[in-house]
Amino acid sequence: MLIVAGHLIVDQRDAYLESCAPVVERARNTDGCLDYALTPDLLDPARVDVYERWSSRAALEAFRGSGPTGEQRAAIRHAEVAEYDVTPAPRAPSPTELPDDVRALLDGPNTAHVATLMEDGAPHSVPLWIGVEGDKIAFLSSPDSVKGRNLRRDPRVSISITEEGKPNVMAQVRGRVTEILDGDAGWAVIDRISHKYIGAPYPLRTDRVAFLVEPERAWARTF
Repeated sequence: MLIVAGHLIVDQRDAYLESCAPVVERARNTDGCLDYALTPDLLDPARVDVYERWSSRAALEAFRGSGPTGEQRAAIRHAEVAEYDVTPAPRAPSPTELPDDVRALLDGPNTAHVATLMEDGAPHSVPLWIGVEGDKIAFLSSPDSVKGRNLRRDPRVSISITEEGKPNVMAQVRGRVTEILDGDAGWAVIDRISHKYIGAPYPLRTDRVAFLVEPERAWARTF
């Protein structure tokens, strides 16, 4: 949405506003016009306050094609009018709770595949160990791995997982990495994941961090 606001300084303000009545009417009847007003200022006898609200730039430009008349332009001694784009920014999807059947697969010693995005938009997918920390999904990696670098640039991930020995039982999760844990906090998560798979702390004790994913869509299926 666009807002156009400001003021004009004009000669013979009352006559100018009267001449603008057809312009206001035409604007308000234009597709995409949400509001259009030219009003006399309460303090300055030469000032006209301008306020326009449009659904899109295309709608505004379509109206501007008709423009003011030559006499109206000649009456304007000074103008301070600006455009403001107040279109709301796209909202990120809301977090979602993990369904019980998805959580069961993530809690088991099942191998997952995590897909991230390369700088050129190409997908990058790797198998890895995975776990659940509260309402978030956790996995481990080197911070300088391909997926680690990808996630620092773009936190979006897609995770797929199948049940060990039952490849017809699967789940998929899409979400975003919201935390990267290093130090003691990271190793606590990494060791919990490792115990699930090998019954012991993670054997490599350097160059690993824990990534926490906030799920945005999650579902499981048996086929």
